[in-house]
Amino acid sequence: MSSIPPKHLRRAITVPLLTVGLILAVVVSPVVVPILALIDLASGSKRLRRTRLWLLIIASAWAEWGGAFAGNLAMIRFGWRRGNPGWIRVNEKAKSFWVKQHLRNVSRFAGVKINVENPEQCSIGNAIVLSHHTSHIDAVLPAYLFGPKGGLQTQYTLKETLQWLPGLDIVGGNLSNVWINRRPEPGSPMFDEIKALGSGTNAGNVSVIFPEGTFYTPERLQKGADRVAAKRPDLEPLVRSLRHCLPIRPGGVMALLEGAPDADIVIVGHAGLERFVFLSDIVSNIPTDQPWTIHLWRYPRATIPTDRDELLTWLTQRWVEMDNWIDQQVGT
Repeated sequence: MSSIPPKHLRRAITVPLLTVGLILAVVVSPVVVPILALIDLASGSKRLRRTRLWLLIIASAWAEWGGAFAGNLAMIRFGWRRGNPGWIRVNEKAKSFWVKQHLRNVSRFAGVKINVENPEQCSIGNAIVLSHHTSHIDAVLPAYLFGPKGGLQTQYTLKETLQWLPGLDIVGGNLSNVWINRRPEPGSPMFDEIKALGSGTNAGNVSVIFPEGTFYTPERLQKGADRVAAKRPDLEPLVRSLRHCLPIRPGGVMALLEGAPDADIVIVGHAGLERFVFLSDIVSNIPTDQPWTIHLWRYPRATIPTDRDELLTWLTQRWVEMDNWIDQQVGT
């Protein structure tokens, strides 16, 4: 059972609240921005941390409102004629706008600069994408890499709580995505839905999942390692060697792979957001001068084990390799 209200009730709450809040923020900004700038300068923050944070919040709200507006406009324009190529094209454009605006905002106001080491991998479809999850910011990374940058469509497994963001809720709901509960009830159809999502993977798109489920903390790593030790004690030493990542939760990954038996696997590793794990970290650490470095590893399906136990071992080994790469980046 979903933990959030049905979409019509939810959107009747989120869209008006966002609209009113955005209007109020814009109205008071001519007063608030100079005050924040003076506080920053008086406290020695020459890079205007508080001012940048305020502007980041407003710019992010604008991007969210723009996504919600574009998604609603698409529903009005197409009415009941949804699912055809025109519908998909319009909503993909709305998603591209939403993604680029959010990344432009974190670049402009938080100082986060993207450096993709092997961008040629972003334009090759028919893949299940396993992306490392460090921060709220990196949720849009695969959509950017394979969408505006790579020219492909992306379909996601997304935490259902993200539907409280109206832009993501509406545009994401208009396209092929699955909203997931990290703790599904017995008999939940969630994994069948994820498998069905995977079955739509083709040369023109990729299917995305964040297999860690949440952000790294030492406490979460300990719990994850204990969970692995109880089920796969042979993998415990590998998992306990992780320094920046959490162990993979295999259920969703296995469902996607079952749905897409010919798709390759692409692992997206990145380093540079370690100081932006939680919202409080973003507040404390903007702006940053550390680049956000991304690397993609692609594995042809023919080289990947088919046995579930062997596959989980293989995935864990690849995850440790990515963790080692992150450690090298963080140390440089």
